[in-house]
Amino acid sequence: MKNSTQPETTVDESARMLKLYQLLATSLADNEIFLFDQDFKIIMTEGSPRFVRLQAEENFVGKNLHELIESGKFSFLKDPVTTLFQNNSRYDSEHEIEGSFYTTAIYAAEHEPAEDKKFIGVLLIKDITALTRKQRELELLNKRIDRSNQELENFAYVASHDLHAPLRKIQSFGKLLSDRYAEALTGQGQVYLERILDSTKRMERLLDDLLSFSRSTRSDGGMVPTDLGQVLQDVLTDNNLLDQPEITLNIPTELPVIRAVPSQMQQLFQNLLDNACKFKHPDVPTVIDVRYRRATTAELPELELWTEAEYCVLEFADNGIGFDQENAERIFNIFQRLHGVSEYQGSGIGLAICKKVVDNHRGVIKATGVPGAGAIFTIVLPFE
Repeated sequence: MKNSTQPETTVDESARMLKLYQLLATSLADNEIFLFDQDFKIIMTEGSPRFVRLQAEENFVGKNLHELIESGKFSFLKDPVTTLFQNNSRYDSEHEIEGSFYTTAIYAAEHEPAEDKKFIGVLLIKDITALTRKQRELELLNKRIDRSNQELENFAYVASHDLHAPLRKIQSFGKLLSDRYAEALTGQGQVYLERILDSTKRMERLLDDLLSFSRSTRSDGGMVPTDLGQVLQDVLTDNNLLDQPEITLNIPTELPVIRAVPSQMQQLFQNLLDNACKFKHPDVPTVIDVRYRRATTAELPELELWTEAEYCVLEFADNGIGFDQENAERIFNIFQRLHGVSEYQGSGIGLAICKKVVDNHRGVIKATGVPGAGAIFTIVLPFE
């Protein structure tokens, strides 16, 4: 009777081992898997390694794991393999070996044959060379971006100090010339002087806007819980938009609190409202609608959002002159203008600042326009 049951037990145990290995092979398809017993004898592999060759062997089954790794490139595994069954601990590591990168994991998997409970050792080896190189490339790219941002900040310093100094002198001497010698100038001379003074004013606005844009590239100003309702009220009050009868404002009674840089949220709202007021329809009273709703990533499939999360969705809609939808992305480029300076004042930086602020907060901004019928700017910001 004993002899007749022994093969059945062996078969059952082999079947369980095969099932365990198949489970590992399925869930860890990009790892090389070795199962070994408490005598460190390899009891199951793929036969021929798929990703990692410890030696030139084609079949490791039946061999001792210690003998396999003690003199090869994975010899650092010898100590954790030796102590595995003593304390049933797990060992994880990442190593660079001969120019390639590998992660290794060693742990004991509980196994219950018919007679007794035992442990089977599991060794996983994964080649992560391609992934590691991509990560290093990304780190290098991030360093280049940081360096580029630093250069932009340095340029902003020059723009705000060194370039402002000669500009102020031009403005000062131009005004003196206008005040003291305007009568001595002929009609055409006065026109030239007025154009010089107008140009210096435009240059001053351009430098100030460029400085604002460079500051908006930074997201380290302190992310804190920010009441968007209070930010909007401050912007409306600072610009007296609540007291202008020619502008109708429809704003939500409540806006949420999100984690953001308050000064940048103020920049965002300021520029969006300035844009709506600037490009108003000449024959229609201006109406600006600010709308708010919550949405999940799944509800916004058309947007390339960073993470699965809940988002704050804001819409700034106006009934102004609008724009062709083919320019919907172009209007966010720095210095981009769809109209001449004589038609609408500005430097073409306002919407570029809006996009930079939204990017800093890992959000998305998009524009929808209809010529002669207004525009809608949709801002999607994560709550955290």
